[in-house]
Amino acid sequence: MKKTLLFLFIFLSYSLIAQEEHPELYKSLRDSKFKSDINIYYDPLMDHYDIHFVKLDIEVSDQSTFISGNATIHASVVDSLEELVLDFSNYMTLDSIFINKINVAASHSNNTIKYNFDTPLNENEEIVVQVFYHGTPYLYGGGVTHDYDSQ
Repeated sequence: MKKTLLFLFIFLSYSLIAQEEHPELYKSLRDSKFKSDINIYYDPLMDHYDIHFVKLDIEVSDQSTFISGNATIHASVVDSLEELVLDFSNYMTLDSIFINKINVAASHSNNTIKYNFDTPLNENEEIVVQVFYHGTPYLYGGGVTHDYDSQ
């Protein structure tokens, strides 16, 4: 056990030092083709709100890969919010979206949901978004993920 902890400590220490001493190497690894979902689907408009709470209500079965459910997101506006942008896989169907309990019409394409507010929301305003959906997610390596080839 002591040897494992020592190895882990040395490995983590080396990783931190490598980031400081070789930032260009660290950056090239971070920006490589093995990017995480956040780097692939990042949209700067998502920086205009801060998510505080997410509730997922998902219906699944061991007899099928089909799922349905809804996600409720509580957020506050960080900067003036004219357009709400959410990550949402093209493999899923958007049934409806409610913003502050009002059913709104939003677009769904390019792995995102977008909604334009008639009047921009101001800084520190609270927002509750509920997204209802269904479908069969894209399966990759035995797990659920986005389709990286559709970008």
